[in-house]
Amino acid sequence: MLLAVLATPGSSPAPSPLPRPDPDADSGVSGKLLPRDLGARLLDPQQLALPQLRHDASRRLVTIEMTEATVVALYLSGCAMFIGGLWVGCLLWQRQARRPVEACECAWCTAQYQKTRKLAEGGFAEASLVARGGKTYVLKRIGCASVNAANQALMEASCLQRLRHPNVVRFEDLFMHRHDNGGCSVLIVMEYCAGGDLIDRLECTRGQRALSELQVIDYLVALCQALHHVHCCGILHRDLKSSNIFVTRNDETVKLGDFGLACTGLSPRRLSGSPRRMSRCGTKMYMSPEVAERKPYGASSDTYALGCVLLEMLLRHQLRQRRPFEERQAYIDEMLKLASGHGWASFDAMACLSRQMLADNPKQRIDLPSAGAAAAAAAVALRTGAPIPTPPSSEMGSDRVAAYCLYFCAVPTFLERTPRMPPTPLAGQQSDVRGQRKVRVQGKWHDRERVYEESWRRLLAVAKTGKAVRSGRARHTS
Repeated sequence: MLLAVLATPGSSPAPSPLPRPDPDADSGVSGKLLPRDLGARLLDPQQLALPQLRHDASRRLVTIEMTEATVVALYLSGCAMFIGGLWVGCLLWQRQARRPVEACECAWCTAQYQKTRKLAEGGFAEASLVARGGKTYVLKRIGCASVNAANQALMEASCLQRLRHPNVVRFEDLFMHRHDNGGCSVLIVMEYCAGGDLIDRLECTRGQRALSELQVIDYLVALCQALHHVHCCGILHRDLKSSNIFVTRNDETVKLGDFGLACTGLSPRRLSGSPRRMSRCGTKMYMSPEVAERKPYGASSDTYALGCVLLEMLLRHQLRQRRPFEERQAYIDEMLKLASGHGWASFDAMACLSRQMLADNPKQRIDLPSAGAAAAAAAVALRTGAPIPTPPSSEMGSDRVAAYCLYFCAVPTFLERTPRMPPTPLAGQQSDVRGQRKVRVQGKWHDRERVYEESWRRLLAVAKTGKAVRSGRARHTS
């Protein structure tokens, strides 16, 4: 067998080659080696000769000559080395697999929480009912297949820990569970709302009595307060819908939850003035036009989703999907026409409010303080039997909300009813985080909320003196 290799010029010539064996003399069949003679050649030491080199200086070639028995022996030795290496690797892998894995010592593995039953299961998370110390909580398990998934789960826990409001699901505990295969899960312990989510309560899936008109309006006021508090903390929910709103025991109130798609660290300018968020996320049925078209959006997109929730509360069931090529306004008119059959006294005011919350232009949508004030005024009018006022228009300035609420219902303003709790920073987090800087430096709330308080105090003093209430614009302090 011949192997030719280029040689460098000037190399010394190789010794004379071995004499070529006569193939007819070995096998007697046209120079071919039969299988029965292969074993005899491999066992013959004379056939296993070392390779010989021959140098042809004129052609600049180096030829390596080996017998057929030598080639077969080299091939078999290579196969044996490969099989031996594979066998040694399997032994080392088995020894590594038999090593004892360090057990996880999280609160779930140490039996600090006892699982009662499974509540729901989605594509990325699972919610279970757990008990600890005689109290009931909801444990949300989020499987993390990558580092980005773990960071997103921790972002949800960060949002819940930062928010402290009576109408936001309360955060209790957070820990990570390590799997045996090397993965991990983020487990968030939250407050348990015994009434279930809002869509099940509207459709009375548990056989409850239908929600009354006053309960629906009170729920709307609570949601406006909660969502406004979320925005003041620099958080954008981005997945507001009825299945993420939970009802407490005996239908007392509602709480906002599920901040899995929320984004944090937003300043008031990025939330309202000049938003830059353009990612398309959320549920399509509750998605605002700017989010669906991948345009910059801010806090007004959550207001649009809350308007869809208001439509569902007026209908007492979930909205249907919008048909292809169906106009948004025609879809809203059809839903309001279906909801008018309940005969509610406040339907006209709530329908007008829903239209203002569902405006196509985000700059023309009513803000949350004005929407909360309108709902609070309608609730007071229902309790006292007074005529229900028309909600303020979107052109009305934010500083006239206090005058509107005091003139119609003589109760504290929307923001006066909202608890003022500054957001709590996480452990190791800087105190001057963007989006919380104004809240920490200038007081409990930023300057725009101070305008509401000053307007309410000024108008209340005027009302006590018996003079007519004027709808003048309050002077900004900033």
